[in-house]
Amino acid sequence: MTTPVRLDALLADAISIPTYARPDNRDEEQRHLRAWHSFLERSFPTVHTRCERTVLSDYAIVFRLPASGPGTEGPVLLTAHYDVVPADDGDWSAPPFAGAIQGGAIWGRGALDDKLAHLAIMEALETLIQDGFSPRRDIYLAFGGDEETGGDRGACSTARFFKDRNIEFDVLIDEGTLVAEGVLPGIPGPVAVIGTAEKGHAVLEVTVRAAGGHAAHPERYTAADRLAQAIAAVARRRFPVRIVPAVRTFVRSLGRHVGGITGAMLRLFPITAPVVIPVLASSPETDALLRDTRSVTVLSAASAPNVVAERATALYNVRLLPGSSVQSAVKRMYRIVRRYGATVQLADRNDNMEAPRESPATGDGYDDVAAAIRTTWGEIPILPYLFTMTTDSRHYQGVAKRIYRFLPIQLRPEEIATIHSVDEHVSLENVRRSLTFFRALIESIGGQR
Repeated sequence: MTTPVRLDALLADAISIPTYARPDNRDEEQRHLRAWHSFLERSFPTVHTRCERTVLSDYAIVFRLPASGPGTEGPVLLTAHYDVVPADDGDWSAPPFAGAIQGGAIWGRGALDDKLAHLAIMEALETLIQDGFSPRRDIYLAFGGDEETGGDRGACSTARFFKDRNIEFDVLIDEGTLVAEGVLPGIPGPVAVIGTAEKGHAVLEVTVRAAGGHAAHPERYTAADRLAQAIAAVARRRFPVRIVPAVRTFVRSLGRHVGGITGAMLRLFPITAPVVIPVLASSPETDALLRDTRSVTVLSAASAPNVVAERATALYNVRLLPGSSVQSAVKRMYRIVRRYGATVQLADRNDNMEAPRESPATGDGYDDVAAAIRTTWGEIPILPYLFTMTTDSRHYQGVAKRIYRFLPIQLRPEEIATIHSVDEHVSLENVRRSLTFFRALIESIGGQR
């Protein structure tokens, strides 16, 4: 028997545990992560009793529900993460770590990303086991505590754990795309997009060095001046358009749900690329499907307002299409900025990685996600998609044959904008949808046929 009201209270309590990742405050960070582990033990006693649990660290937990008998299908893995980004000061409607339930929603950091999915997976398995669920294949759950800072201590260590034990999954399901409302042209109602691929990720450091000194008598062009010129040059030189298989499949699938001449043009893509690409490029969200992207995010130079810096740096967050390499991004960036005396290197981080391979938009895993979507939402359009952000799933590509990314919630554009921002919240209706979805998914992908 499902218990959506119980999940409301669990999510509210979960938000009150500030499991943010702050490397400069490790003791406090780990105290909150240990509190999360204790919270899971109290909240899901059946899962903890019936499943094998392995705690790899404060940042990594694995559960295994063994198959009820011998089978020919390989294991499946459901993943989520319990860390959150810090809540910056802002005009929050409710304190970000209070877990307030008001106005038909639960408010706070992590409500959308990604504590709801984590708890909904746990609650779905908890209630299914209580209802006598009998799995035909091994079902694993893996939860990480540092996805927002790269996943090195969480998902990456968990993937090594599986590899060392020669465990390979037929299917992995992680967070990612969702049911969007009013986002895609030609489809006014909700449409579900399943991430069959995701972009790679790199952080590049662009550096300029020049004479420093007192701000009262600077050189004509300081390091900061040269860096500004380099940044402006990068802004003028976008990465070129490249159509990858996942995007071609998405556009053609979209065309099957759009009528008239527009639908016909989409179904003929990429033959119709000269017409379709300008439309996709007009929106930042869909333009990111067409090219590698770069965003300058962190600037640093002098430590005081009356000092001319000898070194000025800019960090670029780069997202890479499948088939693009991290080194090619470094070389391309250097060709643009070298005339300004700048150098380019990978920042000292662990989250530089090429895009994982694409998974097929049919068959084991994909069809199960689609079936669970229909159970939850009814007959709405379902499309494969290139997820332009990054998830923990990229660390598992060496131990999973197929990877799909889907977050079972329905959001409008203004609600999507609250992720990682002020007033993150999730409707109570989405809490219920998430539980319905994961119960249906686990029964479809792992239950007896």
